[in-house]
Amino acid sequence: MSRTWGWVSQGQHGLTGLVAILDGAIVGLANLRRFARPSSATIGLYLDDLFTAPEARGAGVASGLLREAASLASAEGTQCGPLDHRGRQCHRATRLRRRGHRDGMGHL
Repeated sequence: MSRTWGWVSQGQHGLTGLVAILDGAIVGLANLRRFARPSSATIGLYLDDLFTAPEARGAGVASGLLREAASLASAEGTQCGPLDHRGRQCHRATRLRRRGHRDGMGHL
């Protein structure tokens, strides 16, 4: 984990980390990675990780992080095709979460 934090905090490997804060506590995170898209000669933004703390689920944390990621992509002029795909997956995960489903790590 410390290696990954070093990459994110120092902007290495094209990584950017976003956090969501609610009532002064970090309750969510999104790790984004830039990558080359050879077919269109553009840079893309890929959503590697999306997590919401259990106590903050249902408060719009994941949606807020996805909106901020899309805003970042727009500001940078990057394409976020994979982000859009994962965004759809996030909505599916949200529906599953509301039904009580969890993966082994307690993620969305």
